[in-house]
Amino acid sequence: MQAMRCLGRPASGIARPQLRRTTACRAAAAARPQRAAAAVQQQQQQQQRQHAQQQQQQQQQQQLGGGAAALAALGLPLPALAEEAAAQAAPALEPTPAFYAVATVPLATYALFWIYRDRVNPKATIGDFLYILGAIVIVGNILSILIFKIRFF
Repeated sequence: MQAMRCLGRPASGIARPQLRRTTACRAAAAARPQRAAAAVQQQQQQQQRQHAQQQQQQQQQQQLGGGAAALAALGLPLPALAEEAAAQAAPALEPTPAFYAVATVPLATYALFWIYRDRVNPKATIGDFLYILGAIVIVGNILSILIFKIRFF
């Protein structure tokens, strides 16, 4: 009869035999502490993860702030360091003959393909252009190695 009350139905006057199996109410009651313990563990793990993330963020902020403080302690103003870095990087930005060769390749290849399509093969497709372009890249790389002593690919 208690099984009937546990399920939320009114108990009837009919006598039923008692079964030795665990009823749904007893199983649910037994599982409640386990579920509660699992939920508490999940909350603790989540709190630990959040705490670890906060510590990592604080360490990163300290490292970033510590670098600027160390430079200031040396007596070097930060803009002076930026000017020095720009002065050192300026020679690397000067164009070389290889730069001009690579910069003119797209114009030259399209002009050559346009002439080829206009005079030799009017049915040339984009696939033909890509094939020609691949060949030019390979030959151009070999020539740049031999002439400019620079390997592009």
